[in-house]
Amino acid sequence: MSDASYKCLYCAATDLAEIEGFSRLVRVTSDCQPFRAGGRLFVCKACGGVQKRCDASQQAETQEIYRNYKIYHQSGGVEQAVMDSASGAPLRRSQVLAEHLVRQADLPAQGHLIDIGCGNGAMLDAFGRIRADWRLWGFEIDQTHKDRLAGLPRFQKLFTGNLDAIDIDVDLLTLIHSLEHFPDPVSMLIGLRRRLRQGGRLFAEVPDASLNIFDLCVADHVAHFSQASVTRVLRRAGYVIDDISTQWVSKELSVVASLAPADHALPEPSPDPERVSIVQRQVDWLGGVVELARNVAKSQKPFGIFGTSIAATWLFSQIRESVSFFVDEDPSRSGGTYHGLAVLRPFEVPSGSDVFMAFVPAIARPIVSRLGLASVSWHVPAKIEKAS
Repeated sequence: MSDASYKCLYCAATDLAEIEGFSRLVRVTSDCQPFRAGGRLFVCKACGGVQKRCDASQQAETQEIYRNYKIYHQSGGVEQAVMDSASGAPLRRSQVLAEHLVRQADLPAQGHLIDIGCGNGAMLDAFGRIRADWRLWGFEIDQTHKDRLAGLPRFQKLFTGNLDAIDIDVDLLTLIHSLEHFPDPVSMLIGLRRRLRQGGRLFAEVPDASLNIFDLCVADHVAHFSQASVTRVLRRAGYVIDDISTQWVSKELSVVASLAPADHALPEPSPDPERVSIVQRQVDWLGGVVELARNVAKSQKPFGIFGTSIAATWLFSQIRESVSFFVDEDPSRSGGTYHGLAVLRPFEVPSGSDVFMAFVPAIARPIVSRLGLASVSWHVPAKIEKAS
């Protein structure tokens, strides 16, 4: 596809290839609700960036999703836990991010922070617990969580609607799983520059779509970032990368940046001729995951899905008649129910059950190995086939 009316989110080129078969895939929302098929996915031939096209249909679907958005509904509004890389214990994602950020970003003892896409305040709360002398602000599309935010220590104000409403200068801008939602991330980041003080930092946390392939199925994610594409977006917006890591949180990219000097050079697109075929194989693989899970469920044994987030919800929506339970290590989710089914801890899974791991193989296999529960059959998706 070549259409000069639509430009790549990452490099502004106009030559984009549409991925075949993606429109037939059922999707999921970023707040973990099943969503219908019908999306479109593109790869920029100039830089290899993977993205949705922000046309009228995409915008209408996004508005539909936001009207019914329920953040962390699986755990009553409590943010999901991630496995701490040092201790192996489950910790709140924002706690992990805030601790890494304070260590890596050389932040002052006192300052001002605004969280763009602050939700119900998970990041603001976590950061405020570590840096008790910072003042906190938030930005969201509406005031759904205004009262909860107002209860956070040193919270100053919630800005809503348009980013132009923000009228304060800060030492730290954070975007925790929000950058991937913006239809024009470069322009948005350029607009935020005026609110970041000299010497300040920008911190963005985004899904690593190059590893977490299920991110492609999130209907309201417009940008599907890799290290290269998130770096390109920030550099084009006038920032320099201070640190980028895949180690803070599994399957995610953690990026610390600062304002670039006025004469910094913009990055040229780096052609990635293999990217279209790679993403095509990823989409084909997603279809194969569903078929594999259906075949496993035919055994007539108790069948469960490991996880209660994006991938697990996406898979469940297509084989729900076969699922008997979910499995989750997150203490805020296990012991409850999800879609009317019990959420079990791994050691509670009935002996002889089949459990399908709703992860890419590189993530699923270490979990199975760590659990070491031989009484359960743990099923891991197949590897993605490489080009012949």
